Amino acid sequence: MDKIKTIGIAVVTAFAFISLGAVQQADARLILTVDDLGTAGIDAIIIDNTDGGVGDATPKGAASVADGNPLDGVVSFVGAVGAFTINVVTGISEPIIGSSKQAILNLNSVNVTTTSGGTLEIMLTDTDYLIGGLPGSAQIESAIGGVAAGPVELTQSVDPANMEFGMPAASTLIHDPQGPGPFFDQLFGSVALGGMFSITELVRITHTAAGQVTSFDVSSTVPEPATLALLGAGLVGFGFMRRRMNKAA
Repeated sequence: MDKIKTIGIAVVTAFAFISLGAVQQADARLILTVDDLGTAGIDAIIIDNTDGGVGDATPKGAASVADGNPLDGVVSFVGAVGAFTINVVTGISEPIIGSSKQAILNLNSVNVTTTSGGTLEIMLTDTDYLIGGLPGSAQIESAIGGVAAGPVELTQSVDPANMEFGMPAASTLIHDPQGPGPFFDQLFGSVALGGMFSITELVRITHTAAGQVTSFDVSSTVPEPATLALLGAGLVGFGFMRRRMNKAA
């Protein structure tokens, strides 16, 4: 019986150690870009105002527009870029959605052309997501839905190197073009994770004329890997051994 208790304590202690690692604090940066590809440079680069501000450097250039939302974990842009004279764009991450054990990144937008057509590229990235548990394979879940005036393209990536806007080919999901009209698409993949990582979403929408409207919502999720499964297996084995010992007694 003492042996069983020792095994049980070891399992619980290991899980506690893993869980403590999962909730460590991280210095993440939530960054949004909004760009009409027909204009020179990136029209708007916005950092969540709890992570930085106008003039701070990013891999896409210096932040050029102030965050329109004061909350930590939300970055927002309302304005005009190129032919897209109405844009309402919001990116949401932790601590608003998700947790230390479930990484969630959400991007939603309404975009209108009022003078001519064009192609708009929106990118959202956040770093320092941390999956609790032992290194291993984690599932990637990527979904997009909305109503489009023209084609909508989504590329979503998880970067184990934890780089802002990092998009390694091995863990990138590329959706087939969606729209025009109502649309929904979902993809699943996997990525090997051993520590902090970043998520990046890239959406391109195309309008061919003035007066067109596209709205969409993107969600990227990386649930916790097999940590709980490993714990469950350990507890099942512990219970099995205990039953055997009880029968033997």
